[in-house]
Amino acid sequence: MFFNFLTKFHSLVPSMIYPNKKNPIPEKITIRKPLSQITEQVPIHWLDGNIVKTHVVNALSIIFKNEEEYFIKIVRKFIPKLKNTKLKKEIISFIGQEQQHCEFHSDFCNKLKDQGFDFQFLSFNFKNFVYGSMEAFLSDELNLAIASGLEHYNKSTAELSLREKVFSNSDVILKELFEWHLAEELEHSNVVFDLLREIDSNYLLRMQGFLIASLVRNLTLTLATTNLIVQDDLRQFLRIWKEGKDFFFTKDQILYKLFLYIVDYAKPDFHPSQHNMTDIISEIFKNRNFEIFFSKKPANQTVQTVN
Repeated sequence: MFFNFLTKFHSLVPSMIYPNKKNPIPEKITIRKPLSQITEQVPIHWLDGNIVKTHVVNALSIIFKNEEEYFIKIVRKFIPKLKNTKLKKEIISFIGQEQQHCEFHSDFCNKLKDQGFDFQFLSFNFKNFVYGSMEAFLSDELNLAIASGLEHYNKSTAELSLREKVFSNSDVILKELFEWHLAEELEHSNVVFDLLREIDSNYLLRMQGFLIASLVRNLTLTLATTNLIVQDDLRQFLRIWKEGKDFFFTKDQILYKLFLYIVDYAKPDFHPSQHNMTDIISEIFKNRNFEIFFSKKPANQTVQTVN
């Protein structure tokens, strides 16, 4: 019954397209540094004038800063073991993109602090207790499976947000910066998954990592979002309640739609490339200016573009 339920829901997700000449896995992962900078005058509710939407994305930024540092640490451990040259180059460029994302989210978190939000204790515990504990006490292979699961959450969030045009009515610069990050999540969405398959293709390991990733993502996002909303203005409780209801369950139905993307990961034959995302990636990067990085230095020193 449960699998019939999933099958029905899968039919509502955009058609699965396996890699082929028309819809390939991206062959080039480019390291881009946006030329746009966060402005001094960022509205408190910069996303659609909506308290809940704004703080969900703000919370994701707090999470991403720590999460992507975790990804970099985990995948670096496997580079010396790899014989697949193409995948090794993709991992190096993946690290480069994540380094740029970390820099952006660090700057954005500083902006949130300037606006009066305090999340240092929360961020410290995410970094040291959540991600730090996993890295310290779990095997490298299980950490890689967790990273792959979290990357699927990021890919799903990116695809849904960009297809639904979540940032269409927001601060112009932040729209550009967040959409850049999300498009790069789509561009490198196969890398950690392919690395996991190369190291250990065991389905149970993949799902064990995914279950832990699901717990981590839902726990950290709930705590961070709640922390920010509580600091905002609880006197507007009715407004917050309505905005949350509309965004999550009724008008936007974001949780329902995200679930449809997330559950694909449980399919034994799942691969990130099964959703054709080249149209989204191309649209986001069209007519935007970036500094492009090229380097021959080792992966643990700088960023590099894969050709």
